[in-house]
This record gives sequence, C-alpha cells and structure tokens, in this order.
Amino acid sequence: MVDIKLMKKIVILLVLVFSVLYGQSQIFKGMVIGGVNLTQVEGDEFAGFNRFGANVGAGVYVGFDKKWGVSMETLFTQKGSHQGQQYETVIDSLGNQKNGSYDLHLNYVEIPLIFHYTDRERMTVGLGVSYSRLVSVDETEHGIHKDGTTVESGIYDKNNFDGLVDVRFALYKNLKLNARWSYSLNVIRSRTFTTIDGVSNSWTRDQRNHAISIRLIWVFNENAISISDARRKKNAEKMGI
Repeated sequence: MVDIKLMKKIVILLVLVFSVLYGQSQIFKGMVIGGVNLTQVEGDEFAGFNRFGANVGAGVYVGFDKKWGVSMETLFTQKGSHQGQQYETVIDSLGNQKNGSYDLHLNYVEIPLIFHYTDRERMTVGLGVSYSRLVSVDETEHGIHKDGTTVESGIYDKNNFDGLVDVRFALYKNLKLNARWSYSLNVIRSRTFTTIDGVSNSWTRDQRNHAISIRLIWVFNENAISISDARRKKNAEKMGI
C-alpha cells in the first residue's frame, strides 16, 4: 500500500510547483507531465522491458540563454519487472513451488534534475540525474505473493539514484513529446538465485532499475525569458534605456 501521508506531501509539492506558474517571475516555465514507463530490473534473470507503469507529475524549466537551460520535476513513477509463467509448475527438493513467473511493482517519488540544450527551438536534448524514494513495493514469484517484501523490510533500497538521457520534440504549440532513458547508479537489491531444484547451484547478482519513459509535456508560460535576457533587461532599466 502507498503511504497516504507521503502522497499528501507529494500533492503539496506539486501545488508548490504549480504556484510558480502564477507568480511574478518571468523566467520560469511550468510543466505538466503524463506518460508511461517501460521498465525492467537488470540482474533479476529476466530480459525485456515488460513492466508498464505510470510517469506523472509537474516541473519547472529555467533557461540560461536561448539554447541552454535546467529543469526540475516532481514525479510519481512506477518501475519493476514482469515475466509470465515459463514452465509447468514443479516442486523442488525443498518443497517450494516453481513455475518461472515473476511480478515486481516498485513505486517511487522521483525528483529529476536535468541540463538541456535546445536546437532551433524544435528539439531539446538533456543529461541529468534523479533521486527517487521508494513508497511501495509488491512482489509475486512463482505465482506466490511475497508478503515479506515491503518498503520497511529493507529487501529493496529505499533510495535510488538514476542517470538520465532526455530528448524532447515540439509537437503543437505548448505540447512536447518526450523520450527518456534512465538507469540506476546504485544497486537497489543484491539477490542470491538457485537452480530449479533449489540446491545444486547458487549465484548472487546486483540489481538495478532500467527504464524507458514516453511522455507528453504541456508547457505553461512558454514565452518566459532566459536568465541572460532578464539580466540585460534589468541593466537596461537601470540605465533608463
């Protein structure tokens, strides 16, 4: 279950972000963001971006000049892993049921910080990092729900740091199409695996989040000026120009 108190804090953060849109500042652009994640967990012995999840929130963008700028977002983002049943259910020598299926849901509050470069006002590319806080986790393996896998159990690290690559295209007026790749910089879990019989062999792997996000971004205050333009304007006003 998602922590209700934490979700209230997220809402408050989003309200604060939106309040920037109605402030007196002339350099901030506001963003409303909605899209999907295609994710996997590297090191879980499964391949493919088979877990789909939400990626929603809000953000602000500040331009240093016409080409360079920085953005910060507050997001609710869902990651994890999925694998359907791979073989007929068997019972290993330890009495454990196995069929190869796996489901992992990891829900985070994420705050990305990205530096952007805009080419001819049509395409923007960015590099950045993000901090994510785990707010809920749900794990099912071999068709059996893992009741012991919780946020507080410590099985998964509560803190996740990602490296990001971000590309945005202008679609129509204030609407942008955004594609983002992210990969965990830290290990979210170290896990020991065994062969299907449960005893003959074992190995340990570090696990990391790996995600591709496809999003739509609606930009408010699109005509906001850059920091360099704001400084020139202020200097001109001081000189009475």
